[in-house]
Amino acid sequence: MMELCAEYFLQHWSRKKLNYVLSSLLEDPDKSEEDMTEDQKLLWVEFGARGHHRQVISHKHFIIKSYDRIAPFGLFPNLDRDKVKEHDLSKLDPVEVLGYTEQWVRGTKDSPAWKRGESSGNSLTGTIL
Repeated sequence: MMELCAEYFLQHWSRKKLNYVLSSLLEDPDKSEEDMTEDQKLLWVEFGARGHHRQVISHKHFIIKSYDRIAPFGLFPNLDRDKVKEHDLSKLDPVEVLGYTEQWVRGTKDSPAWKRGESSGNSLTGTIL
């Protein structure tokens, strides 16, 4: 078996499987390992996607709290709370989860998945699969 990295999932899992496994985890991100399927454990625990999810959710809470604190001052009249809540939703896209986990959770430098995403000019979504 090749080393566990984003490329492993991209080469061995279909996009449908990746979507299914990740969406099942996003429904219950704190699910215990004992209750996970082998695929869920592989992605969430061994690869570290749970760490990426926690970072995104923590950042999202910070952004919402910050907005709530400054909104009463009218500094962003064209920005409403619903828009703020959408901040970084793309980071939970299955392909982006792979790239961000590899880059920021696992600390992989020069990740092929990350480089492909960067070269697309915007996000990793749709550039790998």
